[in-house]
Amino acid sequence: MVASEEPMVLCQNPESNEPGIEIARWKYDLMSRVILEVVSQNSEGIGIFDLPKLIDRRLTREERSGLGSVAWYAIIVKLDLEARGEIERVPQSRPERVRRR
Repeated sequence: MVASEEPMVLCQNPESNEPGIEIARWKYDLMSRVILEVVSQNSEGIGIFDLPKLIDRRLTREERSGLGSVAWYAIIVKLDLEARGEIERVPQSRPERVRRR
């Protein structure tokens, strides 16, 4: 079996010291772009349960079919964007909400 030469990105979790999860670079770039587009910069932010639906609406049929689980990638990339300081959780929001930093 030949190892894939597809470029990968190591996604971090801001709440864990565990090694991150590697995903394909194109999937990371797609999801991070769309997440940053939909996450508002106002103090209310976007509800965590709304995020996958909002992302899914912005994807083309081709992007969606090649991606896999939109909800799974939304959470993995959201966590990485938090770890990188691009987005943050709205303090004391239940359910969790996220906004741009």
